[in-house]
Amino acid sequence: MSIDVSCVKLSNQRPGRLTLSLQGGSVFANFSVDYHGILRLRSISFDGFGAHRVPDPTTRMSASDSKLLLESAACHQLDSPLVEGLLRRYFQDNSGVLWLDALQHHDLL
Repeated sequence: MSIDVSCVKLSNQRPGRLTLSLQGGSVFANFSVDYHGILRLRSISFDGFGAHRVPDPTTRMSASDSKLLLESAACHQLDSPLVEGLLRRYFQDNSGVLWLDALQHHDLL
């Protein structure tokens, strides 16, 4: 199953925030953006599992993946295999500090 992605918020008033709705609104992922344009997951909520504030050891997204995701969100073009691939890769890379059962249940790996 592919990942259904839409941008809930790409905030200019509150710098450094990107919120994605995944899998038809059953998952919300909140990212921070640093001054270099690099994304890092801050919190994620899953239907049936609850909200999870992500601990600091979460890795930052690569510069190229961050740029692609931010540009795709700004252009409302998140429904692409490239975006799906980078999200799956990022969630897999951070599965040790996220809820693995929730990621699997919502087909995000």
